[in-house]
Amino acid sequence: MLQDILRDTDAYQQILREGEEKGYKDGKEEGKEEGKLLASRQMLINLIQVKFPDAVSLAKRSIDTINDVEVLQTAAMKIFTMQTVEELFHLLLEMDKA
Repeated sequence: MLQDILRDTDAYQQILREGEEKGYKDGKEEGKEEGKLLASRQMLINLIQVKFPDAVSLAKRSIDTINDVEVLQTAAMKIFTMQTVEELFHLLLEMDKA
């Protein structure tokens, strides 16, 4: 549902294309996976920018270390229900451990 909406955004599609283009050099599947990873990271950073703009810099450093698309997409879903930046920091710590 939400993932489908996000996948239709211009930013997600652009990042996916960039990953796929890279994939033609390094292997098509690797390029698609890299595109999905980059798009998921950017989607999560964009959500944090909207809800918790003061936490973007710290969150970006943490998010850039995550290499699991599922973890990033699950985190995006959780951010929608968060009310405080402390909840976000707790989520980022959980993601670092995953």
